[in-house]
Amino acid sequence: MITWSALGLHSKPVAVLNTAGFYDHLLGHWKKMHDEGFVTEDVYGRLIVASTPTELLEKMLAYHHR
Repeated sequence: MITWSALGLHSKPVAVLNTAGFYDHLLGHWKKMHDEGFVTEDVYGRLIVASTPTELLEKMLAYHHR
């Protein structure tokens, strides 16, 4: 879904439940791609990350497209 967002196939947020840091390396790579200009700020801003289901749901409910 992250790739689809970057390719413009959708403009919805992408939620990642990063329990116990499982996706830390993936998220680090995504940040590096953003920092080096491979991912736009708009697409990068659609990524919602949280470490608990409750926190993720709260962030999803509060999300507003930039």
